[in-house]
Amino acid sequence: MFTSLRKALCALLVCALLIAGLPAAFAEEVGTQTEANQEESLNENEPQTSPVEQEGAETKEDTKSEEGAATEEGTGTEEGTGTEEGTGTEEGTGTEEGGESGTDPEGEGDIETPERDTEEECAHENATRTYGEIEREWAVDNGDGTHTWHVIQAYEDKCEQCGELLGGGIEETVADESEAHQFENGVCEACGYACPHDDTTIEYGQIAAERAVDNGDGTHTWHVTQEYEKKCKVCGKVVDEGVEETASDESEEHVFEDGVCEACGFKCEHAEWTRQHIAFLNSHSVPVGEEGHEVYFTMLYNDVCKNCGILITSGTEDNKVDGVFTHRYDENGVCQDCAYVCKHSDAVREYGLIEEEIAVDNGDGTHTWHVKQQYEETCEACGHVETGVEEYIDEEPEDHLFEDGVCLACGYECPHENVEREYGTIVEEKAVDNGDGTHTWHVTMEYEDICGTCGSILDSGEEETVGIEPEEHLFEDSVCVGCGYECTHEKTEIKNATSTSIYASIGHEGHNEYIHEEYDVVCADCGLTLDHVTEDEEGELSAHTFKNGKCTLCGYKKKQKKAEEETKQAAAKDPDIVHTMRDAGRALEPKHAEGALFARIEDIELLLTEEELGALDALPLSDQFVIALSACGFKDAVNAAVKADGSLLTDAGAQLLTQVTARLDALTGEALESYRNTCSANFPVTSITHEGSTFDYVELNVRVSDAGVERTDRYGFRFENGAWLCTVKP
Repeated sequence: MFTSLRKALCALLVCALLIAGLPAAFAEEVGTQTEANQEESLNENEPQTSPVEQEGAETKEDTKSEEGAATEEGTGTEEGTGTEEGTGTEEGTGTEEGGESGTDPEGEGDIETPERDTEEECAHENATRTYGEIEREWAVDNGDGTHTWHVIQAYEDKCEQCGELLGGGIEETVADESEAHQFENGVCEACGYACPHDDTTIEYGQIAAERAVDNGDGTHTWHVTQEYEKKCKVCGKVVDEGVEETASDESEEHVFEDGVCEACGFKCEHAEWTRQHIAFLNSHSVPVGEEGHEVYFTMLYNDVCKNCGILITSGTEDNKVDGVFTHRYDENGVCQDCAYVCKHSDAVREYGLIEEEIAVDNGDGTHTWHVKQQYEETCEACGHVETGVEEYIDEEPEDHLFEDGVCLACGYECPHENVEREYGTIVEEKAVDNGDGTHTWHVTMEYEDICGTCGSILDSGEEETVGIEPEEHLFEDSVCVGCGYECTHEKTEIKNATSTSIYASIGHEGHNEYIHEEYDVVCADCGLTLDHVTEDEEGELSAHTFKNGKCTLCGYKKKQKKAEEETKQAAAKDPDIVHTMRDAGRALEPKHAEGALFARIEDIELLLTEEELGALDALPLSDQFVIALSACGFKDAVNAAVKADGSLLTDAGAQLLTQVTARLDALTGEALESYRNTCSANFPVTSITHEGSTFDYVELNVRVSDAGVERTDRYGFRFENGAWLCTVKP
């Protein structure tokens, strides 16, 4: 249909061009090009529809085409064209040179084209689009219960400023919003979507019949027969209908009348029943011992079905009351309920007047009381009372109570077999010299011989005793204050001895020691000072002990040879104190190895133990300098250098460094504080700032004995000529 329509429109366009005075060849070429453009445009905008939709669309388009064909020849309405070339384009109406004629967009004939300024062309910046009548519209199912409308509509673009028709055509648009399907008998009236009825519901109508059915468990369920309709929830179509019997979700217990359920007709078989006691007939009691008696009774009963409640049978039975009941005794001790006779096993005896008591010797220094005493015994169960006299022996024996050797209770006479002597007042005491630097005390005391059993005094008098342990003499003015012994001063000893050393220098070779001694000669027995002795003695020649160039004993000042300043190591930027000190030690090692030179870092003995000092002296000087540097506060720098340079120390040096580091790291509390104070006082750290960086270093004083000349070299750092230098100063 669209092909016929395009051809008709092209023919009309060619006629219009001929009327406008254009050459026939040009008009025919424009018509051919327009037909091709229309076909391409329609192919791009044509919606994809089913065969049924295409057939309906062609019918609609044919109708519109016929309506368009009825318009005046040589023009073109929106209903009759639908493409840009066939309505109001510049090609369809005329060229710019022939701007006096054109085609009326409404198909009513020629219209006057507005005159334009030939010197200034319109830029068509205010173009607007105007839509005409809808040529075709259809709904497309979205697959989610909705459809969307698609519309094909003619349009033209026109400049609002100059009025020129810029173009036109046919456009397909899709609605922004979707619509829910509108069903009629299960089919959407808009898009033709057929509902599959996947979601249905059943609606029940009038009840035709109902009955109760026994469930076999003491209940029944109601079954109802009623009309129903199965309806689609989506489109509302009734997809099924009929009559159905349904069972209730809940069950009901049987309602019995004479053993038959009134609802379902179930007949009870009385499989379960319960006994109901309805009347008391009689009772009797049976004794079970002193604790009481049991009660039995006869009852009238009915056996009733548990399910339907009907009476099954009746009768009597004997029953026992739970528990044991206490006897109710009369004045004779007989239970009034069961005739049990009380045995008075719970009787309580209370004692009264003592008629007789005798103490009997037990032969072990004690006696026991034998007692005859009146009593009254009352039974707590029945109240029965009985009186009498009881003879018993006291459970606890008593010690004899003596007077003049005879027990006052049982008459036992003590044989005085356990006699002890007790001493009283000292009559006389004296010390007697033993001739060995000691004396022994002789004491005369009063005494009594007393029986340890009855306490009787059997004998008394005075007795001289001699001390077992001798005592040393206690002297005063060489006479013992105890025994009067006068000391003969045969043993002497030296006390209060003092010794003073004076050192006299004899030059660089050393100094002589002169010793002055004083002491007392004292008696070793009595402590008397017998003599005061003074002696002078000349000692041996010994070497000086220098500190800061001066002997600490004789005051000799050593002659020092000024050492010229020597550069040991230079670094362009960062001073490396560890390697510098190592190299300083290496410079001294040749002479040290030959025995011609001795060197020791001053005050290092304040930081190391005797064992560590001995191990240090056995090492090369380079190792000694590095280990001393670590001990005085540069542990981290030394450890980093050793880690980076495995050949920095000898094996023995590395072992000693590890030992010293471990000991210092283990210090805590006062020991750690003392170590830090020693480092600060004897090895002060100096900071040097260069080019914004701060470097810490310490100066080590090394005592050097070289060819008989002793000196102290100070190793440190200084900055000179753009480099850090290690210096050695005297």
